[in-house]
Amino acid sequence: MLRRLLVCLLVVSSLPALANGRYPAAAQLVRNPNDPAHLIVQTTYGFLQSDDTGATWHWICEVAVGYDGQEDPFIGILANGNILAATSQGLSLSPDRGCGWQKIANPEYLGRLAAIDLIVDPQDPKHAIVLNQAADVVHHQLTVTHDNGATWSPLSEALPNFAQGLTLEFAPSRLSRIYVSARSGPDHDQHVLLRSDDGGLTWAELPFHPTMTDAAGVPLPADQTQVLGTYIGAVDPHEPDTVWLRVRRSFNPDQIWRSQDGGQTWQLAFQSPKGKLFGFALSPDGKQVAVGATNPQPGMWRASTADLKFTHLNDMTTSCLKWLDTGLYACADELLDGMTVGLSTDAGAHFTALHHRSDLTPLTCADTSRTGLLCGKLWPLVAYQLDVEPTVAPPEAAANTCQSGRNRGSLGVPLLLAATWLTLLAGRRRQRRIHR
Repeated sequence: MLRRLLVCLLVVSSLPALANGRYPAAAQLVRNPNDPAHLIVQTTYGFLQSDDTGATWHWICEVAVGYDGQEDPFIGILANGNILAATSQGLSLSPDRGCGWQKIANPEYLGRLAAIDLIVDPQDPKHAIVLNQAADVVHHQLTVTHDNGATWSPLSEALPNFAQGLTLEFAPSRLSRIYVSARSGPDHDQHVLLRSDDGGLTWAELPFHPTMTDAAGVPLPADQTQVLGTYIGAVDPHEPDTVWLRVRRSFNPDQIWRSQDGGQTWQLAFQSPKGKLFGFALSPDGKQVAVGATNPQPGMWRASTADLKFTHLNDMTTSCLKWLDTGLYACADELLDGMTVGLSTDAGAHFTALHHRSDLTPLTCADTSRTGLLCGKLWPLVAYQLDVEPTVAPPEAAANTCQSGRNRGSLGVPLLLAATWLTLLAGRRRQRRIHR
């Protein structure tokens, strides 16, 4: 038995599982602005797409989109259904719901250099803005489309003071107001919120350095208050001056901060007990806020934005949250929480599974498309390591050694998990960002 275990671990861990060796998790959910049944979830093993409000889901591999799987690219859906993906290898666009993918060709650097984040205008979804690396490679800038991604043009000059942007967001009630969270200065050691009131033409630079204290209100030493990054969670749907940040820290739990004066002053809204805060969502009316954490102490909390008195809702491993008019969507851990995507219609008190990994199938596309050509070759291996029944037999070496244990309560799933963790330990992982 021990010999078989070692052989299985060696065989399975040697396979390029999930194309990247990362633990399978979901990180962002978006909805088509003109087709509420069309949902896309970004995961560590590609994109999941549903055209029927989550009843069925289909897989799109990373290589078809145009990235290597070691990142979590932001996604957006435009008015005509075009899908955008902001990757470290450029901005990708799919004009046919995930089958064909192309890098933006004009300006050519937009499809070649890193695209950091993107936002779609909630009132006019033909209009989108991308935060991207500029043609000189040194600076970051914004690039805009007004025609569903057919043409793109720089929105302004580079961000001020050498700023390297991390996230950006519209103010829904004043679309000329744009926020960018960034590191600025020659050494990129200053954490700032950039604010524009003219659609990105000019910027105000607002430093973020609130005083950090312990539970007794005593200021903490500098080595315990280091901010590693600030990430915009949301802007209030009715109040353009109210913006929420997730603050990633070293040596201390993540925090949520709120500004009600456009980023000039800040109030600590929530601190995670221990886990990393990757889930954040405002209710559509802006009256409630939900936050969610992953390991080492997962959970979900909700509060009224009027008093910020948070109530613990559950211990779900929450890697994303999205609050829509149909309910609160959450990304979860299939093994720990019994689902990959869930939906709550009671503000997070209870969740119904919307997607299980075992129900996943590859997106059906023409063999001449990128997804049809590339993902079909990868699907048997990815399905095997996700413990999904593939449409064809899994790799022969792994099948002969381990397949007899799959789906029978024996060594199949534990072996796959152990192998995944072995490759995860050896692999790199880019910092995931909280967002919309």
